[in-house]
Amino acid sequence: MLLAQGFDFGLINVVVFLVVLLAWFVSTFRIAALWFQAKMAGVAINLPQILGMKFRKVNPTVAVRALIMIKQAGIDLSPDEVEQAYLQGADVTKIAMALVRATREGKDFTFQQLVETDLGERP
Repeated sequence: MLLAQGFDFGLINVVVFLVVLLAWFVSTFRIAALWFQAKMAGVAINLPQILGMKFRKVNPTVAVRALIMIKQAGIDLSPDEVEQAYLQGADVTKIAMALVRATREGKDFTFQQLVETDLGERP
């Protein structure tokens, strides 16, 4: 019997706690790093929005990077619009690049028009 041999359950609890703490720290650091990157690029997004993306099954890295590309091109777009496009199944990275290209070429397209075009091209 393990208890009779003096098995230390406290050690197991400490190890489990440390593993959970490490997983939480890594997850928090990734979200905080993504938020910091967005803030440095001038994107108006906060930590709860990024965390909410994770809960709504939106890849926050893809969404935030698309927002950064769009912001660096001088276009203001809300995180909600990008998140909604992602949830509809649109390729937000491709759409962000197309929007930046269209803006540089002087064409007048909206993000939503490009989302509809992307979704219309899908089988």
